[in-house]
Amino acid sequence: MYMPGHTYIAGIGSSLPTQRVASNDLLHEVRSTRFGIPEEYISTELGIEERRVAPTKTQPSDLAASASIIAMQKAGVSPEDIDIIIFCGIEGDFKEPATAHNVQAKLGTYNAVCFDTSNACQGFLTGVSTADALISAGSAETALICTAEKPSHTMFGFMKPMRETSQHDEFMKLVGSLTVGDAGGAMVIQRKPANSHKGIKRFNYTSDGKYAKLCYYKDDGGSIEGQMDMRRICGRVIGLHKKLMPQTYELLGWTPASVDMLICHQAGKLPHKKLAAIAGQPVSKAPITYAKYANLATATFPVAMDEHPKPAGTNVMFMGAGSGVTS
Repeated sequence: MYMPGHTYIAGIGSSLPTQRVASNDLLHEVRSTRFGIPEEYISTELGIEERRVAPTKTQPSDLAASASIIAMQKAGVSPEDIDIIIFCGIEGDFKEPATAHNVQAKLGTYNAVCFDTSNACQGFLTGVSTADALISAGSAETALICTAEKPSHTMFGFMKPMRETSQHDEFMKLVGSLTVGDAGGAMVIQRKPANSHKGIKRFNYTSDGKYAKLCYYKDDGGSIEGQMDMRRICGRVIGLHKKLMPQTYELLGWTPASVDMLICHQAGKLPHKKLAAIAGQPVSKAPITYAKYANLATATFPVAMDEHPKPAGTNVMFMGAGSGVTS
């Protein structure tokens, strides 16, 4: 699926907890060495040295609202200017209502229509394309797309079965749950001025639901079930991007030399390098967030852009991915 863009990015913000947790400490806690897996495995093989962990009582809307305040300030908009709020995190404050309502209450953006959208780690880009389509339809002028990820509680939940299992394969299917981190992010987008060449140019997505079970989790009354088969899911994502990339460059009228910065979904060192290679880009053009923040899921894109700002007119390519799988 592809669609033209009708908006430009007016402001970006991010929010990161202060507590740091090292990958080596997590593998020490689950006694990985009994399977011959060194405690340095995640930091050396995946390149994820540490992650941020939010306080227990922090809600996703807290992180999203903090990031949104920064994005709105950078965009130069007031709470009254926001027409739409879309929250895109994998988990929200509640099953219902939509977490976007809590964000609205914390920001005072009471002119906005609020809803959540979910698409695993691809959720933020899905939210941006949804907001862009609504602005294109004339339903709004200014949209706030926000997200927050707090997978640390799930990470700590999976550590119990990791400590208890005696099966190497079962242990390895759960290692991916230790590669995540907490963060919030936000973006304000607005309608492009007439005949403007700036802003979002194209969206291009595809999905393949045959692989939904490669990365999933569910919480049934406090009992966590799931897996993150990183090797296989990364392979599927790479395959989808290989099919998409030639078409994407053609739709944009770009070549690899046209790209000034590449922001990828960041599950670790090797997937990051492979995605950059598919785009024909050196890793030096693809800012790294996974080393210090781990896999931030939907928050990857606003955090990376907030920490590596570029001037207007810079050509930035986004390469998203989400379990299911979607690219």
